[in-house]
Amino acid sequence: MLDRYRISRLVSQAVEIAQTIAHRCAAAEDYSKCAVGGKAKMLCTEKLLPGDIKCKNNTFKHKYGGNVTFGSVSGHGLDSKNTFSIVFHDVPQTACIELITYSWDNLSYVQLAMLIVNSKGWYMWKFSNNSSLLLPISVKKATELCSSRTSNQVFLTFQ
Repeated sequence: MLDRYRISRLVSQAVEIAQTIAHRCAAAEDYSKCAVGGKAKMLCTEKLLPGDIKCKNNTFKHKYGGNVTFGSVSGHGLDSKNTFSIVFHDVPQTACIELITYSWDNLSYVQLAMLIVNSKGWYMWKFSNNSSLLLPISVKKATELCSSRTSNQVFLTFQ
């Protein structure tokens, strides 16, 4: 039961962080000037992160204790001004599967543009040129991608 709760919280943390960055940085009209890289500390100092995200010395920890990092992306039809990324490090396999199979297309205010798991491909929505790397990801494919029992990396890019 405890693990089911932690899995649910990890997914909620991802959703809450994405929506918070989108809301907080909308006026800047440039995510690269807001909550990415070293500027991400404002998420902690302004107490904008979910209460169960641990933040200390510009280091952020998710529900399983792995790092959460922030950045921007360019390439694959995306640019750093209009996108931001949230990377969850050291995610256990079951939580990784749950995170990448979440219904990302149902979010308001922010849209998942791309997803990478363990440096395997750039999964995007229908406008992607590579039909084998499309979102949403099936549970079968998620199980393949989340190959480590304890330390998967999930790279989420939003716009």
